[in-house]
Amino acid sequence: MKKLQRILSTLLLCVLMLSILALPACGASTNAVQDAKEGVVCVYSDYILGYGYGSGICVGNADEPVKYVVTNRHVIDGAYRIRVLVDGKEHTVTDYYEHNNVDLAVLVLDSPITTRHAMVLGDASNVNETDKVYAIGFRDIDDVSNIAGVPSNINDMTVPEGTVVRKSIEFMGSGECVQTSVSISHGNSGGPLITQDGQVIAVNCYGTSNGSVTTSYSLNVRYAKELLTAHGIPFITEAKKSVNLPLIIALIAVGALMIIGGVVAIILVSVKSKKKKAAAAVPPVQNYVDPNYAAPNYQPQVPAGPNYQQIPGQNYQQGQIPGAQQNWGNAYPVQNEPVVDLGVTEAAPPETGTIKVLAGSMRGAEIPIRDGETLWVGKDAKSCNVVFDPSFTHISRMHCSVTYNAQSDRYIVVDESTNGTYLENGTRLPKHERRPLSPGTTLRLAKDGNCVRLG
Repeated sequence: MKKLQRILSTLLLCVLMLSILALPACGASTNAVQDAKEGVVCVYSDYILGYGYGSGICVGNADEPVKYVVTNRHVIDGAYRIRVLVDGKEHTVTDYYEHNNVDLAVLVLDSPITTRHAMVLGDASNVNETDKVYAIGFRDIDDVSNIAGVPSNINDMTVPEGTVVRKSIEFMGSGECVQTSVSISHGNSGGPLITQDGQVIAVNCYGTSNGSVTTSYSLNVRYAKELLTAHGIPFITEAKKSVNLPLIIALIAVGALMIIGGVVAIILVSVKSKKKKAAAAVPPVQNYVDPNYAAPNYQPQVPAGPNYQQIPGQNYQQGQIPGAQQNWGNAYPVQNEPVVDLGVTEAAPPETGTIKVLAGSMRGAEIPIRDGETLWVGKDAKSCNVVFDPSFTHISRMHCSVTYNAQSDRYIVVDESTNGTYLENGTRLPKHERRPLSPGTTLRLAKDGNCVRLG
């Protein structure tokens, strides 16, 4: 019976261990990233000379209709009317609160949203560099002519992914940001940067691109918490635990099978034990030998086998395994190997110039430009390297191009805009003409306060 007790105890212990291991999964969503899209809305701003739109983060209490939305201040700055779009339905913004120091605002809606839920505002300090993150939002669409064509459904959202490059960095004097490799465009502004468990760690703000390298900056979510707390607006900081019913059913089934198996094992062992007892009750068969029988003398003849002698094994000495040596490039020869002089001199790195943004939404950004390279300045993130916010309606999508000539140390500027590219003294550059300019020259885009300096 002691053996049976050990078997049953082992089975019960296995069921208990499986239940403990499954506890974390009971509170986690099977697809937290996709579920997070249900906490994002489109923010549409009307301006005198056009419109613009970005994304917003739903905030408030859990399991309640949404009355407040967090977004970037530049998404609504200067607008005479602001609306939040959800599945084609409009919600008018009756009031909003701005952060004093960073590019954030909280919108107050005239009517609550019942088809979205408040998102969990996490902690950016808990992420590490190289962690995977996702930016949810509505990407910019070129052919939208009115509000009816603006994307606002869940299926319209995009979820580009990337990794954390720096978890804390000051960018363009706008506050503490999370730098990532996620590709974002204008419509992503104000949307959430989330972790794999769907928690918001930052608010998407700016994106730059230089060839194949994409860099994005998102404001630390702690600024949003500060703004909400200052105005008495509730928000969620911990995800609600949910029950994973399929997993629980699977655990019950496994536990039941293990208990049934234990009972069957007990029965089999019990039956086997009874058979052994019954066999022991039968008296053994006696061997009877005739006392008058004499067995013949018999001795088996075993042929002698060959003599085997063990052959001593060889002595092996363990050799030294050379350690792996990392290759740091041709400029550093591998240790202990002769360096062969081929008479080749390594080319000097190409000379580069810079384009620095002095004013506007990208103030402080410095973009390198190589010899012979052409960079485009404008609002179209798909075609331009220096991208301004679409709310600046006077800036064209592809406003002007800049090519750097290292030999002459000149910047060749070609204006392709509608509203013009101007020098600091007010002179407008001729359209479609190549104009060489010296380092230190300041260009003003359409006279609306957005300036860049060459070199």
